[in-house]
Amino acid sequence: MSNNHHFDIIIVGAGASGLMAAVQASDRNLNVLVLEHQPKAGVKILSTGNGRCNLTNSDMSAKYFRCDDPLFFRPALKAFSEQDTLRFFEERLHLFCKEKNGYWYPRSNQATAVREALLSGCRENGVLIRRNAQIRDITKKDGRFRFRTDKETYSAAACILCCGGKAFPKSGSDGSGYRLAKVFGHSIVKPLPALMALYSDRSELFALAGVRAFGKVSLVVNGSHVITDEGELQFTDYGISGIPVFQISRYAAIALHKKEQVSVVIDLIPEMPKEELERYLSDGCKGQAMKTDDRLRVLLNGLLPQKITAFLLEQKTDTLSERIRQISGEIKHLSVPVVKTASFTQAQTTTGGVRVSEIDPDTMGSRLEDGLYFAGELIDIDGACGGYNLQWAWSSGTLAANSAAAYVRERN
Repeated sequence: MSNNHHFDIIIVGAGASGLMAAVQASDRNLNVLVLEHQPKAGVKILSTGNGRCNLTNSDMSAKYFRCDDPLFFRPALKAFSEQDTLRFFEERLHLFCKEKNGYWYPRSNQATAVREALLSGCRENGVLIRRNAQIRDITKKDGRFRFRTDKETYSAAACILCCGGKAFPKSGSDGSGYRLAKVFGHSIVKPLPALMALYSDRSELFALAGVRAFGKVSLVVNGSHVITDEGELQFTDYGISGIPVFQISRYAAIALHKKEQVSVVIDLIPEMPKEELERYLSDGCKGQAMKTDDRLRVLLNGLLPQKITAFLLEQKTDTLSERIRQISGEIKHLSVPVVKTASFTQAQTTTGGVRVSEIDPDTMGSRLEDGLYFAGELIDIDGACGGYNLQWAWSSGTLAANSAAAYVRERN
């Protein structure tokens, strides 16, 4: 093995956490190699925030992070907070950021700017990025990690696995990192898609395809309420989508994997109690010369998109009072049975991954193998929409890099 194949740290994966780890480790004057099996680095960054890259969020509440250990993510976020993220990108990488309702984006509104800033930081520090590097095996001998790719063999004193999960596989997140973690005895929590649409078999709702409406969505599993979110949802020709649906989808995926009964209950007018809605419709129909259907259509169109009004008026009852109760019940409690989730291809992130009990949260280091560290989506922790998964990438990547750097210095 020639000398130029020996490194202080080898990072596997050139995604958000991997590139962040590479810049941070090389800032500490360490010789860093990044192995990426895709032709390009940072591909998944380009798809974040609808191509604008939602870098982080001003509200880093614990409720936006999902993990078996509710305290696991805190040391990383404390070591590298959302304020640290903004300072790093603006002062270290010269990428200016702007805020909108607590959401932070590059001022250019282009995700490409984030990727190029990270790659520029790597180039400045002499980080070597090997693309199209298919790792055949990884071993540890004489205190050094040895990687055999399809073309070369490399070694390093420390290794950071930043391989991603299984979501959006064409970006390179194809689950291959789980195999590398297993080499060192790590166990994997079943990876499932998260932040994606949900499929239903209530076919009469498919007529609403394309309709967007504000509402509150509640996930119900085996008859029990699990989680609620609200915002603009979208009806599709297969089920439901939109940010609030994405926010609850990981819990639906887990429940469906367990063969549990899953449904989503939608409240289309959450600001109005059911009794008030019934009274509004009843009072609006009194003393009117218009036909009941026509009057209800006028009243409902003032509250809801026309396609939803048409859907609600399709069902008939014997009396007006029964009909108003039925319509109000659908508006406040529209039940959508869930039969499956969208696939990893459409998912934004992964729930599941390397078990957190096997990782030291204060260092991101393996509890099973000295010198081995983890960051990003490969770990069994996922965030809500809104910059939380990227913040986890920045924070865990930085903490892993700092810890690996300290480990290398101690060995030297």
